[in-house]
Amino acid sequence: MHKILIFGNSGSGKSTLAKFLQSRGDHVTPLAYAHLDLDTFAWLPTTPPERAPLEMAQAQIQNFMAKHSHWVIEGCYTDLLQWAQTEATTVIFLDLPVAQCQAHARQRPWEPHKYATPAEQEANLDMLVQWIEDYPHRDDPLSLKAHEAFFDGFTGQKHRYTAPLMYGKCLCEQVVYTIEGELGPVFNCHCLKCRRWHGSAFRTRASIQKSQFCWLKGEDQLGDYMSSPQVHKYFCKTCGSALASSYDNLPDILGIPLGGVEGAVKIVSQAHIFVGSKAPWYSLCDGNPQYAEWPDSEAKVRETAPDI
Repeated sequence: MHKILIFGNSGSGKSTLAKFLQSRGDHVTPLAYAHLDLDTFAWLPTTPPERAPLEMAQAQIQNFMAKHSHWVIEGCYTDLLQWAQTEATTVIFLDLPVAQCQAHARQRPWEPHKYATPAEQEANLDMLVQWIEDYPHRDDPLSLKAHEAFFDGFTGQKHRYTAPLMYGKCLCEQVVYTIEGELGPVFNCHCLKCRRWHGSAFRTRASIQKSQFCWLKGEDQLGDYMSSPQVHKYFCKTCGSALASSYDNLPDILGIPLGGVEGAVKIVSQAHIFVGSKAPWYSLCDGNPQYAEWPDSEAKVRETAPDI
């Protein structure tokens, strides 16, 4: 996965995902991927806006690909994405509900690479929200119909997401994963095994359905350690990052450590568990409920979000 196309409706999270894949998580290490946002040259600076000639965009895309061996190209435009289709190794289709995309558009911070001022961006908002609403009904290269055809016709690795995404990486970034939809209840686990596994005072974790989870990259880099009967801990064999847990007696469930999760996520822990074995040097002072072991039962910790 080193040449990636991301497409979907406006407000679906294309730029957010592209920047996550691109970033190294600090301000020192070189970026993992070069990033090309098709919005920056798809339109002419006219009023009303007009599409730029396709041959101009084609030249920019081809120049970009010639300069970079690892890249992410994102945008709505299948008539532009087609110029990168034969070189791409992976496509990601963000097919979120229209209402979700409209909410994202209303919450979007100022994009100075697209608008000269925040006021200019705000003045365009009503038009953008209507554009998003028309997405399933249009018949143009930026429509749902065009995106579905592009996705279906791509023969390489491909992923289609229909709910907001969370994503994560290991420390060395050889392993990348996504989580689609909501997390189950969040707990801070203070058991000795979690503290040893994470090298910290506790592990913040939640359960999800296995169907919500996808290894985007690096599944062959995973180590598997059975920490308890029926419990597998998955980690990166290169950097050692803790990534997920699975359970032989619950084959459809994964446990996810949340320290490395990014994206459309609101993490609010419900309780501290196994405080009977917490680190003696760590003080609990956040007011959350505390349980010496399980909160009522182990099943409570393994719950996933409803209606998955």
